Amino acid sequence: VISRMTDETLPLTMHEYDEWGNPENKEIFEYILSYDPYINLKEGVSYPWMFVTGGMMDPRVPFWHPLKYVAKLRDCVRQIKNENDRKLILLRIKKEGHFGEGGVNGVKDIATEYSFFYKFVGLKGNEKKKKKKKKKKKVLCVDTTA
Repeated sequence: VISRMTDETLPLTMHEYDEWGNPENKEIFEYILSYDPYINLKEGVSYPWMFVTGGMMDPRVPFWHPLKYVAKLRDCVRQIKNENDRKLILLRIKKEGHFGEGGVNGVKDIATEYSFFYKFVGLKGNEKKKKKKKKKKKVLCVDTTA
């Protein structure tokens, strides 16, 4: 975040000062650093599973930002001794820009993302669920208007 916000040659950077603040102000600079995802990666931390995306033609987030982030994240995760604490990090860089492709390929993108999240929460995709018989519940109705 901070590298993007300090580069005034990138499109929209100066226009985003209203939302993010101007990092030339020391207090705002420190605040942006406090939540910058790249700066705050720590070695040996067991981060959750991550699905990181980027676009080669993205004018807002250059494709090398997610690449750098994932490279640093993987270096941090390698420091974890217990392999069970190492979570999957999936990186996908596509050719289109910030808003995706749409159409059939957009649907494929969404399917890929859903597949990742199904795996993340531990759902099994091809198993048929057994229908459970619903138990009839007894309901007590009380008229409180009387």
